[in-house]
Amino acid sequence: MRADRPGATLAREFLDALAAAPEGDGTLLDNCVVLAHSDRSLAKAHAFEGMPIIVAGGRIRTGDHMADPSSGIGLTVQRAMGLQVERWDTMGMETNRSIADLLV
Repeated sequence: MRADRPGATLAREFLDALAAAPEGDGTLLDNCVVLAHSDRSLAKAHAFEGMPIIVAGGRIRTGDHMADPSSGIGLTVQRAMGLQVERWDTMGMETNRSIADLLV
C-alpha cells in the first residue's frame, strides 16, 4: 500500500502553517485538533482496514502508529474537543470506547 504523497504533503504543509501561527501562549496547532484521512485503505477493494489517518493538535499525542478502527479515532477526537458524545459511527463500526493512548 502506498500513501497518497500529494495529500500527505498538503497535510504536512497545513500542519506546519498551524504550528507557525501564534495564538495565546502557544500556536494555533496547540489549540486545535486536526483529523485528516483517506476514505479507503485500498480503494480497489473499498477496504477500511488499515485506513491511513493523521491526527494532530494540542490535546493529541502524536508520533505513533496505531491499528485501531477509524470509529474509535473519530470518537476520541470529538471528546478531546470537549464534545459530549456517547457513541460514534454506525452498525458494525459503532463504538463507545475512546483511545486513551491518543490523548495527552
